[in-house]
Amino acid sequence: MFKKYVEENQLFTRHGHAAMAVMGCACGIALGLGAGLAFLSESVWGLGWYLMFLGFFHFSEYICVALFNPKICSAESFLINHSFEFNVAMAASFVEYFVELWLFPGLKTFSPVIYLGLLGAIFGQVVRVAALITAAHNFTHQIAEDKRPEHKLVTEGIYQYVRHPGYFGWFWWSVMTQVVLFNPICIAGFAVASWKFFSDRIQYEEATLVEFFGDQYRAYKAKTPTGIPMIP
Repeated sequence: MFKKYVEENQLFTRHGHAAMAVMGCACGIALGLGAGLAFLSESVWGLGWYLMFLGFFHFSEYICVALFNPKICSAESFLINHSFEFNVAMAASFVEYFVELWLFPGLKTFSPVIYLGLLGAIFGQVVRVAALITAAHNFTHQIAEDKRPEHKLVTEGIYQYVRHPGYFGWFWWSVMTQVVLFNPICIAGFAVASWKFFSDRIQYEEATLVEFFGDQYRAYKAKTPTGIPMIP
C-alpha cells in the first residue's frame, strides 16, 4: 500500500516532495554537524567549516531556484548529485583530509591558512548567491539553448564587475574550501579541474549569448572580465 502511494504521488522523482525533503535534510545535517565540529573541536574545526560550506552551498542553490524559477525547481536544483566528476572531487577532498589528518595531524589545525580559506570561501559564496539573486528568473543551472521571451541580458549589480559572477564565485569557493581543509593536493586539483570546467562552459555559453543578444553581448564581453585566471 505504501509502495503504491509512493508511486502514485511520485514522491521520489526529481520533482517529488520526498526527494527534495531528503536533500534538504542532508543539507541541514551537514550544517548542524559542521557547526558542532567547527565550534567545539580543536582538532577538526576546518572540517566543520567545510561541512557547513557544503550544506549552505547546496541549500542556497535550491532556494534561489525555488524563489525565482519555481516552475523548473526540482531535487536536482540542490546540485548534490551534480555530476560524476563533482562526486569524485568531493570524495577526494574527504579522503585527502583524513589521510593527512592521520599522517600529519598538526597540518589540519594551522590557523592562518584555514582563516585565509574561510575568507576566500565566504567571498566566493557571497558572490555566487549575489549573482543568482541579481539574475533572478534569467538564471538556470542548465545553459539555455533557446532564448525565452522573458530572457534578458543582465549587466547590473554584480554583473557590472564580472560577466559570469556565478562561475567566478563558484570557482573561488571550490578552491578556497580546500584551503580550509588544508588539502594541498586537492587545492591544485580543484583549481585545475574547475578552471577547465568553467573555461569550456563559458566558451560554449558565450556562443549562445552572442546568438541571443548579438552586438549587445559582444560590447558587454569586451569591457567586463570573468575574474577567473586566464579566462579573459
